[in-house]
Amino acid sequence: PMGDLNSLVEKQKTAGKLFVDNLLWKIFIHLCLGIEYLHSKDIIHRDLKTLNIFMLKESVAKIGDLGCALMVEPAP
Repeated sequence: PMGDLNSLVEKQKTAGKLFVDNLLWKIFIHLCLGIEYLHSKDIIHRDLKTLNIFMLKESVAKIGDLGCALMVEPAP
């Protein structure tokens, strides 16, 4: 594990480096797929931020900390 997305952003900022576009797109796609999955299970995260996005590898992002998540009634 590489920590959370916030740590990765701070590391890049401290080093004075920009993110590679390819990495940003991979992280974005993983987050979209994660949100789509949660919504398919009628779950709303409610506290999505860089501290709650965990980096497993350099380009693998997972949504975590579902303590504030809310189960909603499925649409009819």
